[in-house]
Amino acid sequence: SSKEDLLINTYKALDVQKQQLEAMNNDFDALKTEHEQEKLELQTKIDALEKELKDSYAKFMETSIHLDDTNAMYAMTFGLDKKATESKQPNPSEIKIKELESELAKERERVSVLEDMINVLQAKSAKDKGSLEQVHQQVCSLAEELKEAVRVKNVYHKMVKDAHEQLKTKSESMEREMAMKEMELENKRRQLKNVQRNLDLVTRASQEKQEQAVNISTQTEFENNAQSIFLQNVGLKQEVRKLQRQIEERSTPRSSRERSTGRRSSDLDREQARQLRQANDKLEELAKEIKVLKEREAKSSKGYRLQDAETFIQALVKENKLLKREVEELKAPNRKLSDRRADFVKEEVVREIEDLRKMTSDKDVLIQELNYKIQVVREIEDLRKMTSDKDVLIQELNYKIQELKEVIIEKECTLQEYKMKL
Repeated sequence: SSKEDLLINTYKALDVQKQQLEAMNNDFDALKTEHEQEKLELQTKIDALEKELKDSYAKFMETSIHLDDTNAMYAMTFGLDKKATESKQPNPSEIKIKELESELAKERERVSVLEDMINVLQAKSAKDKGSLEQVHQQVCSLAEELKEAVRVKNVYHKMVKDAHEQLKTKSESMEREMAMKEMELENKRRQLKNVQRNLDLVTRASQEKQEQAVNISTQTEFENNAQSIFLQNVGLKQEVRKLQRQIEERSTPRSSRERSTGRRSSDLDREQARQLRQANDKLEELAKEIKVLKEREAKSSKGYRLQDAETFIQALVKENKLLKREVEELKAPNRKLSDRRADFVKEEVVREIEDLRKMTSDKDVLIQELNYKIQVVREIEDLRKMTSDKDVLIQELNYKIQELKEVIIEKECTLQEYKMKL
């Protein structure tokens, strides 16, 4: 704000100086016109006086050639005595000389007035030169600030470009990671389908065995099938635990952005942990039920019934369906979490880009202001040229005044010679 106030005051001072220079220029032009008119008038008067002086001198010389400067001549010609004539009537030449002397005095006064005005103009010009020097220093400082602003703008442009490159690489790495996770989930789906297919095969085989006969070999086969289904369920449990560990690892924030994401999604993580605990409890209950069924099978090995085997297989099928449902439930929040993280990262990227754009726009505004300052500096340079032209005009006026002084001196010499001749 202090710099802005300084710039505003500088602009105001420049405007005031510009107006003053324009007013001085107008005054100087008017003074120049008036001086030229006075010069013409004086020259006209001087020419008229010279002509009149020459005419009177010629007439005087013509009359003085045929007249004798004696009392008899004055008495005979005018009927007067020479002394009485000189005492009664003034000499016209002396009157002309006095008039010329008064004119010369007036011309000297005018010349002195013009010299005073020229001195005032020279003082104002020197003062304006001093202020222009100060303005020139300010302009140099503003030019340095402009160079610094351009350098900072280039640095910010480079920062924006680097940020875009980093964001691009991060987004590509995140897309690759999400693609890998999708492939893992697809593999898990295929494994679940294979387990379901195996269960269907076991169910059909059990139905076929029910139709053929009930014997010890059938009981052994059912036990083997039950054991394989049990092992498959154990594998499913391990996969569920593995998915649980992966979700916990992914839900743990690793960087500053992920920590902020983790803080925002803490409720979602707690909900997932609760669901995982419930799934583990269900798995433990199913394991207990399978253990009880196995114990019953072992106790009733002699009195094996087909209905017990069917019940056991149906229980395993239900357990498999429950496990599949739990896996899907675990996948859904994991997918939502990844989507939320991606959205959050996108929002952060957009926010950073907007900040960088704002910074570049501020620098553009500063550069526009500095360009305006440069334009003002150019106007000041033009004013300086105008003042230099005024200095040349002042020198010309001084030269003309000197010529007038020389003309006046010549006229004084002519008058002195005329006086001497008289």
